[in-house]
Amino acid sequence: MKIVFTADNHLGCYYARMTPAQLERRRLILRQALSQVVDYALDNEVDLFLQGGDLFDQPDPRNVEIAFVMGEIKRLETGGIRTVLIGGNHDTPRSSNAPGSTAPHRILSHNSAVLYLAGSGGPEAVRLSTRHGDLIVGGASSDPGLQPGDDPLQKCSFPDNPPSILLMHCSLSGHGWMAGEPAASRESLSACGADVVLLGHNHRAFRETAGSAVILSAGATERLDFGEIDNIPGFWALELESGEVQADFIPLTPQPMHRLRVAAEELALDDPTAFVLKRLSKVVDEEALLRLDIEGTLDRVAYHRLRLTEIWRFGTERSFYFDLGLSGLALAEEEFPATGISVDPEEELRRAAAEMIASRHDDNECLLVEEALATALIRLRGEERGQSND
Repeated sequence: MKIVFTADNHLGCYYARMTPAQLERRRLILRQALSQVVDYALDNEVDLFLQGGDLFDQPDPRNVEIAFVMGEIKRLETGGIRTVLIGGNHDTPRSSNAPGSTAPHRILSHNSAVLYLAGSGGPEAVRLSTRHGDLIVGGASSDPGLQPGDDPLQKCSFPDNPPSILLMHCSLSGHGWMAGEPAASRESLSACGADVVLLGHNHRAFRETAGSAVILSAGATERLDFGEIDNIPGFWALELESGEVQADFIPLTPQPMHRLRVAAEELALDDPTAFVLKRLSKVVDEEALLRLDIEGTLDRVAYHRLRLTEIWRFGTERSFYFDLGLSGLALAEEEFPATGISVDPEEELRRAAAEMIASRHDDNECLLVEEALATALIRLRGEERGQSND
């Protein structure tokens, strides 16, 4: 019996800093990753297509995502492949009692070739007949009512008739577990009686065992952010025969992603901007998501030599998406002699504005900087008058 298992496709994922064109392209790439999984299932004539939650990135996906998934399910159905779904923490509504609140999977399950296992209160088990025999499939969608530290499988038990598969969307205790969320323990996974446990939620694929049970984490089909840059997207292809489980991880080629870190200590130069641009030029790619992090402590002179707008433009114009991270950058504290060397805030504002205007080639942008300077000076002088009247 052949099975394909995928999870965490996150269709329709939203990126706040992307332009509308970038966002649509990125969402298309997410859909194409799922299509590759379906292609594999069809090419290898599998019996079941299992999805372990977070098919969508939100519980109310756009029509384009729903229509796309319906089309993929139709392709599977035409190939004689049944689809089994559970909901994840992203695409399961927080409350089923709210008016109009329903999981998008219920819409998909109107197709008789789709089985949606909501599993309210715990996993529900269903016996399925396939071209190569019967199989017990159990599953439960993510339960927003569980409390931190709860084990969603604490009271789970399976029929004794193998083969059986348990489909869940949750953390595995001690493996990518985050404090403040429910997690299944190895003890409960071993005791539940399933031959294979398929987990969604952790975006990194892995294989483990609990007692006689094989545990497979699908991982995601695309790296969703720069924190996942070392992950290998993909899915699992399983074969169950005579009580034996063979599982192969099938990697997918993700959208290129690069992360460059520059230490502040490297920028004590006459032209730190040129140094950064030279480093960036080695990794920029018009198809890649690129993040630059400048980290450490800079003195005031080096900071003012760092033309951040020019760096941002360089990265933005030469990559699919560019993110400039400055949260790890700090300005060195400056100690002044007790005799009193003071900094004139008005002079600082004028100098900063002059540097910004010098780095721009657009008259409208220069005008905006001048207007911002004028507004800042008016406010500064007003605050100084207020302080002098106290």
